[in-house]
Amino acid sequence: AECSNLIDIRSLFTWNTINMTTTLQMFRNCSKLKKLDFLKQWNVEKLMNLSQMFRGCSGLENVSGINDWDINPNANFTQMFYRASMYPEFTKFPNGTWDSYRTFTPNA
Repeated sequence: AECSNLIDIRSLFTWNTINMTTTLQMFRNCSKLKKLDFLKQWNVEKLMNLSQMFRGCSGLENVSGINDWDINPNANFTQMFYRASMYPEFTKFPNGTWDSYRTFTPNA
């Protein structure tokens, strides 16, 4: 999954994601992607694999749009933001941590 020319994801705002279970490498190496605001309304409660979802997104300037995602604490977050310029603060799990490989571990 390579999307180095993807800049704008506003059309994804209306995606029905209620039954989505994986986003494995969905936006991998989208180096021109700057904001994740348009993913704010996504229902991610059933997501079990977010591994490398934003890996290599080196152009990110704002990820706050996904801070309030109601994520499943048992999901796989391996290298979700590895080599990305930033990562979110999942507000539903304020005690979670990001390691040096940008893998998130919620303290449920």
